[in-house]
Amino acid sequence: MTYGYSTTLAGYARDQRRRGRLERADAAIELENPVCGDQLRMTARRGPAGTIAAVRFECQGCLAAQAAAAALAEALEGAALAAAAKLDAATLARRLDGLPAAASHAVALALEARDELLRRLG
Repeated sequence: MTYGYSTTLAGYARDQRRRGRLERADAAIELENPVCGDQLRMTARRGPAGTIAAVRFECQGCLAAQAAAAALAEALEGAALAAAAKLDAATLARRLDGLPAAASHAVALALEARDELLRRLG
């Protein structure tokens, strides 16, 4: 464990597979948590039949924010828009193998980003 985080969460925080920005994205969002200063930028491209073909993110913030953004990008890529809309905080926290209560802001920011992306992809 790293600073009370699971090794799964730490692995997501280091994951580079979906970092960056998509060229020719159909949706781009940028959010900031005004309390802690975490910043999250996400880009996404529509896929066929109401799916999300690709998602990329850039995150400046704590380990939990980086991990939540990476886990969200992984969950969204290839998902149907309707299924993506159903992803909740508990499911995202389970993907991270748990999340301390003090880091719940990270999942909240990720889900706010998801909501904005879905509105723009809609």
